[in-house]
Amino acid sequence: MKIGTGKSWFLLLIVLVYSSADAIPQTTSIHSLSFAYCWNAKVYVGKTQYYGDISHDDKWEKIRSEAKLSVGGSLTKEFNTYFALTADLFFSRLRSKRSSPNQGGGQQLYLEGKYLDISLLPRIDLISLLSYKQRQRKLSVYFYLGLGYGLWNTQIKNSN
Repeated sequence: MKIGTGKSWFLLLIVLVYSSADAIPQTTSIHSLSFAYCWNAKVYVGKTQYYGDISHDDKWEKIRSEAKLSVGGSLTKEFNTYFALTADLFFSRLRSKRSSPNQGGGQQLYLEGKYLDISLLPRIDLISLLSYKQRQRKLSVYFYLGLGYGLWNTQIKNSN
């Protein structure tokens, strides 16, 4: 068998994957890691939609003209296999418009604004806390109970 053929590389890959399936890496336990380890950062982007008194009744018009870009991120520190702490930041712009029902159809009301949310969320992994069989688990259940602060800054404008 030649070393350069595609079949031999595939066979070597299969042997390596199956032989390392039950290998345990030579690392320290997560219980004894220093503060610099086990950090997790997330960034997310999406659309936010306002719904209230000054809003379209038509759902497609709401999605087309009132959904605004939103961004957020979180930073998580895992202290052990059971407990982690997450700091979360979320920012979005708000926009909505509607014709005034009391006026003759020509008047539009506009809502513009910003929304900021800051949260601190402790997380407890209930399956890790209650289960002895960590390797066979196929389900994770987390319990979050946090403290947050939401800041709204909106302004209503009239087209007249």
